Amino acid sequence: VEHCKMPKIKKSLSSTLNALVNVYNDFTTGGQVLFCKYCEVVVSSSKKFQVQQHIQTAEHAMKKEAKTSAKQQALLPTTLSRPGPKHSQFNQDLCRALVSADIPLNKLNNKELVSFLEKYTDQKVPSESTLRKNYVPDLSNETLDRLREKPMACTGLLELARAVMPDVNVLLSTVKKVFLKAPSRKERFRQISDTVPLPPSPVVTRWGTWIEAALYYADNFEIVKCVVESFDPTASVHMKEAQNVLKMDGLREDLIFIRANLVCISSAILKLEKEGLTLKSSMDVVQGVVDSLSHLEKKDYFEKSARFLLKTKVTAD
Repeated sequence: VEHCKMPKIKKSLSSTLNALVNVYNDFTTGGQVLFCKYCEVVVSSSKKFQVQQHIQTAEHAMKKEAKTSAKQQALLPTTLSRPGPKHSQFNQDLCRALVSADIPLNKLNNKELVSFLEKYTDQKVPSESTLRKNYVPDLSNETLDRLREKPMACTGLLELARAVMPDVNVLLSTVKKVFLKAPSRKERFRQISDTVPLPPSPVVTRWGTWIEAALYYADNFEIVKCVVESFDPTASVHMKEAQNVLKMDGLREDLIFIRANLVCISSAILKLEKEGLTLKSSMDVVQGVVDSLSHLEKKDYFEKSARFLLKTKVTAD
């Protein structure tokens, strides 16, 4: 008797990423991309070995050790100090409401307001100093946690773009290989292109370099095509692939779309990666991306990421 084999059920992207997060504590995910908490970059997760390779890099180990040590040092004073006062849910909600409504905390110094609140809430209204000392820091940390999702959302949008525009991926990869360790080809490019720089070499795990490379091709498409097509197609497999992809219908349109709509994400990622960026400045950067991408909400392949950005909008105090 022949036994029928049950078909394998393909896991969703979200479940695959969550499974990797459960195995490797170095990562987080919002369901779209795998994000390294220590290196603060999106890590390619199509193959498990790619995740393992990232963990084994010296840069990852160094950044993990540095952040772990910093976290332990930050916890040390808290461990040695006496426990603070028990937090009140009413005080916490009141603090959040005042901050969200842009109402200065010093308004609680108004006796009429305090009397009104205590009369109709049957709660003891805290002083301004109590909220500022015991509740504002928690609210700030909560806001920062939400803000940390923003770079992930930005990179998630780029990963989605890469998934729906595969020809752009092939272009960036193959042309990079055409000129890799090929001085004679580089010289040919310089002779034909005059002042145009050589094609960039994007790094897969650095989204800023991916979009910068796409922008380069959007601006210099015809020159790159002219140079690459001047080479012997039998010179290498990569040469033939590069020449073929440059002839693909829709490639130029994809590059123009990236140039017209995704430049804001590239600059936002670079700004958010800077150390010492204030909370207000970070929020302004994210708000700029939200405003720029709001018109993409009806485009099917960007809808999910654009909605996520809009839904998790953070407002400043």
